[in-house]
Amino acid sequence: MKQNTLRLLSVGSILAVTAAGCILRYRQIGSGFDSAGLPIKGDLNLILLSAVSIFAAVLSLVLCRTLTPHLHEKGLFRPQIVPLFLELASGLLLMTGAVWSLSEMFSTGIQRNQALLELLQLLAGISVLSAAWLRWKKGASLLLLHAVPCLWQVLILLLNFRNWSMDPTIADYCFRLFALICGMCGCYHIGTFCFGGGRRRMTAFWCLSGVFFTLVGAIGESRSWKMMELGVFLWLLGNAIQIYGETKPDVQDEDADQA
Repeated sequence: MKQNTLRLLSVGSILAVTAAGCILRYRQIGSGFDSAGLPIKGDLNLILLSAVSIFAAVLSLVLCRTLTPHLHEKGLFRPQIVPLFLELASGLLLMTGAVWSLSEMFSTGIQRNQALLELLQLLAGISVLSAAWLRWKKGASLLLLHAVPCLWQVLILLLNFRNWSMDPTIADYCFRLFALICGMCGCYHIGTFCFGGGRRRMTAFWCLSGVFFTLVGAIGESRSWKMMELGVFLWLLGNAIQIYGETKPDVQDEDADQA
C-alpha cells in the first residue's frame, strides 16, 4: 500500500507539472514571438516555462531519492497491465511514425540521413514492443532490445544538433535537445538492469525528467516529430510506473538469503 501511494504521488506529480509545462509551451509558441519570428524579450510564458522546467528537473531528483536500490530487471519491472499498455502503444507509435515519414519520403525525395533515422526508429519501435512483451511473458527482456532505442536517439542528436545550434534562439530547440538527452539516458539505464547493473534511482530520474521534456518538446513540432516524442514519452512513463511499483527481492538478496 505504501509503495502504491508513493507511485501515485511520484508519477502523478510529474504528470501534473508536465501538463502545466505543455500549456505554457503552447502559449509561448502562440504569443511569445514577434512578426519577425524572434522571441519577445521578457515574455511571461517563457519565464514561467523556464521556471517550471527547472522545477520538473528538481522534482524528479527529489522523487528518485525515495527509492531503494535494485540491480536486476526481474522483480522490478514486473508484469503490469497499465505499463504493458503504455509500452505497447509506445512501440506502435514509433513504428507508425517511421512508416509515415518513409512513405512521405518516397513522394518528396529520399534523404539518406533521414531515411536511416526512420529505419532505426522502426527498429526501435519493434524493440520496444518486443521488450514489453517479454517482460509480460517472462518477467525480463534482452539488452539488445534497449540498445536499439538508445542508439537511435544518439544518432538523432549527432545528425541534427549542428543544424539546431545555428538557430540564434535556444528556446526553439532546447526542448528537443533535453527530450533526446533524457530519452537516450533513460533507455540506457533501463537496459543496464538486464545484466544486473541497474541503478534504480538514476533510472527513475531520467524517466521522470523524460516524461516532462518529451511531452513539452512535442508541442509545436511536426507531425512525425510529435509521434516520435509521444512514443518515447509513453515508453518512459510505462517504465517509471514499474520502477515505482512493488518489487520482489533482488537476485543478489535471494542469493544472500540462501547462503
